[in-house]
Amino acid sequence: MRRLTLALATTMALISAACVAAPAVSPTSTPEAPATTSPAATESGLATASPTATASPIGSSPGTTDRPFPTPAIAGTPLPTSTPRSLVHLQAGGTSTHVQWEGLGFDIPAAWTFKPANIDEHYIFIVGFLGTAPSRATCVPTTGPGTATGVMCSPELNLGPHTVTMELETHDGPGPLEPMGYLAHPEPGSTTLDVDGVDALLSRPPLLGGSTSTVGLLIQSPTQIGVWLTMDAFVSGPDPALEQDVNRIFASVHFEPPVSSLPNDDATRRAVVARAVSEIAGTGEGFDCFPREPGQSRTTVVKVYPYQPEYNPPKPLRATCSTSLDATPIGFWKLTLTLEWGRPGDPATTYKVWTWLDRTGSSTSVMGTGQYPP
Repeated sequence: MRRLTLALATTMALISAACVAAPAVSPTSTPEAPATTSPAATESGLATASPTATASPIGSSPGTTDRPFPTPAIAGTPLPTSTPRSLVHLQAGGTSTHVQWEGLGFDIPAAWTFKPANIDEHYIFIVGFLGTAPSRATCVPTTGPGTATGVMCSPELNLGPHTVTMELETHDGPGPLEPMGYLAHPEPGSTTLDVDGVDALLSRPPLLGGSTSTVGLLIQSPTQIGVWLTMDAFVSGPDPALEQDVNRIFASVHFEPPVSSLPNDDATRRAVVARAVSEIAGTGEGFDCFPREPGQSRTTVVKVYPYQPEYNPPKPLRATCSTSLDATPIGFWKLTLTLEWGRPGDPATTYKVWTWLDRTGSSTSVMGTGQYPP
């Protein structure tokens, strides 16, 4: 499998400046052991069928290239890995090992090991690999025509016969990722999996690196707004026992610690909105008209609009400013500030600013959408 991350010198400098990372594994990690499999499964689960089955895998077939990048040439040795920013802790326990990662907990067979990668692909961070295959990931400088000069990052599954690897990644862009926003744009053929009341997506990644079956899980991070977590498993078989191991892993995924529901009393909601609107107002002009309480609106003459572009200077306009606050099951708030100067609900006369907040009302990246007043 080969994924290209082509960047200019600024991106190279970011990666090359990072120090070599120590393995992000707790002292209780299970030492590497020979690959073993569980007893053969008696029923099918979440893993996809092998290429000979009726169901076709989603995405590319083995050995295909998805994107027509210019061909780069390797221009040096692998760059240092990045500082770990996503820790994986393992606790051995008899026939299984318990894994804690980014607020998730799940169980893997005791024979599986963790191999850290710590590869920063800007919006994607390759944390490492769980499984029985000697998988790894590297980034090397490249030269070539146009965008082929930069950096190439390549996860290498290194699957042998009857082995398995599970790649762990964090995703944080481009732009702030809406909590569970992946549900609005699922991959074809994907299904939802309930994880402690939060919907995750199960899909079929392309068959890569000699794999014969795959299954991937995509879920919102319970600890970081705007970060999604992926767990992509690749099995070299056919091997029903390994596939059933993967099924058991995804069935065991849960939140550690449990995600607690947001308080819904009026005092808390008012405090969250007051802090959030004040914080957002510090990022630019145009927020004075919005109420500091949820569910409120007011009509006034607006002289400055939120994030008004310099090429379109503001003109005084009578408009209605409203504030709303919604809770998400993952434990984040969504704040929406709406500016309307025409018929209520008309997209042609509406501009919205929204952001996601932690439990206290602290905001992350702020987004705006819609039309500016003429």
